[in-house]
Amino acid sequence: MADPIVKNFVTDFGAVGDGVTDDSPAVVRWLAWARAQGSTPVELYMPPLNYHFADENGLTNGLINATISGYGASVDALFIGSSNLLPEDDAHSARIQTVAAGATSVTLVDAADVSKFSVGQWILVAGLGLQAIPSYPPNFQYNEYRQITGISGSTISFGDGLRFSYESTWPEIDMNHVQHMDVAGPATIYALSPQFDSTHSYYGLTVTNSGETYFGGRNIILDGMSFDGLGPAPSLSQSIIIRNSQIGVQNEVDKAVEHLEYDHVTGIGLAQIYVQSSSVTDLVVSNSTLGSLNGTPQNTTISNSSLDLLNVGPDFFGQGGSITVSDSTIARVTTSAHGVPPSLFTFNDGVFTVANASATEVWQWAVPGHEYFFAFYDGAIHMTDDNGHVTRFKVLDVWQDATYTYVNTDLGATLPMPTFLGGQPANQYLGYPVMASAGSFAINPSFPAISPDRTALLAQTMAYQIELLGRFHMI
Repeated sequence: MADPIVKNFVTDFGAVGDGVTDDSPAVVRWLAWARAQGSTPVELYMPPLNYHFADENGLTNGLINATISGYGASVDALFIGSSNLLPEDDAHSARIQTVAAGATSVTLVDAADVSKFSVGQWILVAGLGLQAIPSYPPNFQYNEYRQITGISGSTISFGDGLRFSYESTWPEIDMNHVQHMDVAGPATIYALSPQFDSTHSYYGLTVTNSGETYFGGRNIILDGMSFDGLGPAPSLSQSIIIRNSQIGVQNEVDKAVEHLEYDHVTGIGLAQIYVQSSSVTDLVVSNSTLGSLNGTPQNTTISNSSLDLLNVGPDFFGQGGSITVSDSTIARVTTSAHGVPPSLFTFNDGVFTVANASATEVWQWAVPGHEYFFAFYDGAIHMTDDNGHVTRFKVLDVWQDATYTYVNTDLGATLPMPTFLGGQPANQYLGYPVMASAGSFAINPSFPAISPDRTALLAQTMAYQIELLGRFHMI
């Protein structure tokens, strides 16, 4: 790759850097020049001064291949990557027919939607929506980015096979389109703006604002960064790597990210990485010291790190798939268990049924292929019944008609009726957390909401499959 064209923020674009003068006009001039270079790599050198942005703060907004070099410099506002990558309307999305993992094409439900897409364009493939209230980006259980390589009739092709399967029959969680876009209950593809196909690298900047720093773009690297406030809020990216950085107080890991990696990071005080949903596919934390990983997405790998708290499972929406921990020290382990009360459902021949008007909790809870268990909750979770048994079941599928949402399970014809604590019936169905560990992994289980019959203390040097149960978070 050719060396980037390097420009100086002060001498080439008129930035002042006194912390008072608005340097947004300099950002606008830089962006105008950089956009004119097309895909040619460009680099902005920011001398070690303090820059105030009252308006435009997207240093790479709309660029294709840009580097920001700012060691010793500070900014009081920053948007990382590009904005408006996922149009918030119905004109850039289309439902697709059911498709299996590994497929290299999808077929549109409505052939007329093909006009929304073009060869070379990047799309977001998504499904099993989790959040019924307006949210941007939407929360999906499954999402991945692909570049269109061909269009034939109503079939859209791409080079890399899909990681996940997507079903056209998954529940529609936003029938009225209250936020003016399809939030992908059933399998859906979204046409992304051309600026999504970008690579942006940021080096050395200190971000002094107290709030969150938002994201957008296909490949983003942060190296040697420091955040005084809440810090990065990763979103709408295929790959985000944050390394050798101080990440602030609380990173809200947002939505629609395939790969998110923290390497050699610390935070301010008891800093936490907060994961609200399973809309991140792979999260990697390595060589880092943090207060907590509060929630985990679909797949989580922790290595050579230290945490005061590991809260297993997404905090609010969806279900996590796997966690692997190696050569790390974790003071406390809890579970961010997603539960629904049995009173929501009727049951017949292995299928739970709930009225669509009452299904909000079910949409964010029921994930095909995931395992669940019957439990009684009284401030702690009890999963072992009066007979010393744990009643587990698996969700096989979830679908919807005009009136009801259906959750098919492997429970069989008769609903089990376990009792707990001397006759108490189950009052929650909970997602089942499973976690693998390897190497030197120490857990201190002394936490008041952890049910003692399911707590594991690990200080071993061999691999284990363990069951963790902790504080229950009401949805």
